[in-house]
Amino acid sequence: MRYPNGHEPSVSFGSRRRRGRNTGWHVHALHVLLTVHIVLVVLWVGAGSAQAVIGRRALKGGPAGREFYAEQLEWFGTKWFPAVSGLAALFGVLLWIDGPWELGEVWILIAVAGWIVSSVIGATQLGPAVQAWREGGARVDDPAWAKLQRFVRIDQVLLMLIIADMVIKPG
Repeated sequence: MRYPNGHEPSVSFGSRRRRGRNTGWHVHALHVLLTVHIVLVVLWVGAGSAQAVIGRRALKGGPAGREFYAEQLEWFGTKWFPAVSGLAALFGVLLWIDGPWELGEVWILIAVAGWIVSSVIGATQLGPAVQAWREGGARVDDPAWAKLQRFVRIDQVLLMLIIADMVIKPG
């Protein structure tokens, strides 16, 4: 497999020819890296979207439902999102190394900038907002709840824009 710019992937698995016939099966490291990268992004964005939907339902569950939701937000915010977003970024870098793309391409720079902004929002806004909301009794009328919801929406829109950027590849 050769890319239009002449680049060849570093590793390939399988074979196009078996016993004299073309099997059509040939997997390059690029395919594996891209698949893992996409799965990690789905896990990252999907968990964020699920948290938003579950949050609306948990609020109807009274104080116990809100406290459970706050615990889940804290766990996802400190364990799941950093790990999955970090691995997605790592596999994105590996894709850039193995793939036909140059680091200076606009869509890559936009995606990296978006990932950095999302990480900063998570660390500096979402995490502290969840903690403040829990400390305030996980009440819906708490200003920390409004702040938390505002940054959840901002982060989800940002992630959707990054996905659009990576599909459209502007520039």
